[in-house]
Amino acid sequence: MMNMKKQSGAALVVVLILLLVITILGLASMRGALLQERMAGAAYARSVAFNAAETALRVAEAHAKTKPALPASGCDAGVCAQPGPAAAPVWEANGFWGANASTASVSLGAEYQGVEAKYIIQDMGKSNTCVEVDLTASICPPAEQVYRIVARAVTANGTEVVLQSTYRIQ
Repeated sequence: MMNMKKQSGAALVVVLILLLVITILGLASMRGALLQERMAGAAYARSVAFNAAETALRVAEAHAKTKPALPASGCDAGVCAQPGPAAAPVWEANGFWGANASTASVSLGAEYQGVEAKYIIQDMGKSNTCVEVDLTASICPPAEQVYRIVARAVTANGTEVVLQSTYRIQ
């Protein structure tokens, strides 16, 4: 028989501590990689939503160029009447962009699967750009019709982009 000597077990403790440190480092690097993946996904979703909103803005500008008939009040099929002087912006109201007939939807291509883009064209009245040359004469071109166009796009994961432009037509 062999003599068994009593050992202190220091090697086991050192190996267990090293294993714990390596596990913690591995978990931290995995967490960092997951966070970077989420950030990249959010940046991509924002880019897609921005492109869809920009497309809706261009479609709305083309629609505004045709000088659409304006409703007497409120909004109808994406065209809104001139707001009152102290009126809050209509597009900021809760539920305004929901499934109602106040906005106009834009049909997007297959690359925008799950993205919803809508717009409104709001009448802002006419702008007069008269230039006073002297007291006896003035140069007044025809007044321009001014529209505020608001486009909104929402992706399937909830990323939302709202763009706004001012459009003038003679």
